[in-house]
Amino acid sequence: MLVLLSTISLSILGIFTSLYNFYENLLLTNGEGLVISSYAISPLTSVVSEEYVRNLVNDLEGISVESLVFSIAYFKGKTVVIRGIEKTEFSSFHHYHGSGSNISCVVVGEGLARELNLSEGETLALYSPFIKEPVLVTVCGVKQFHSLLNYEIIASIELSRTIRGISNNQYSVVILRAKNLSILSSISARIGLNPEDIKATSKKLY
Repeated sequence: MLVLLSTISLSILGIFTSLYNFYENLLLTNGEGLVISSYAISPLTSVVSEEYVRNLVNDLEGISVESLVFSIAYFKGKTVVIRGIEKTEFSSFHHYHGSGSNISCVVVGEGLARELNLSEGETLALYSPFIKEPVLVTVCGVKQFHSLLNYEIIASIELSRTIRGISNNQYSVVILRAKNLSILSSISARIGLNPEDIKATSKKLY
């Protein structure tokens, strides 16, 4: 299983590296930030604990925290990327009132929906390499993004955790932002980085 996951991650990583410029573009960060991840082949296998992040920033002010959970799944013979985002942000993506549970709602990027011939209201069985059983989700919206989100499945963090097979206090990556960049320098020192290692990005999320 570890060999299989490594192979999958390396394959997906090749796509991420060429299309997303890996972390900088994959995370589509908005403004300047410090990305916290574990030692992993890609964000798909990274796991960061909430406690670790809390201990990093609990004595600092002016920090905003954005948490993301990534996973992969198989559908119609295709490997798809699931991006789990905070519930309040996810709820702004759709206004679905169908019979599907809101917990199992996903929003599919228009480009991916076109490739897989998906439309709103459909139920999908996503097969994750991280868990034994398929996860049933409802397409609550198809949205055109002016970014590579257009080829992803967007879900709540809770649903993405289920697909990824991690616990409620774990994330794939956490992005820390602060208007005062010296705060980010302080955090980088705590985790053993030099200030120049902080990547400042200025890409719009949508």
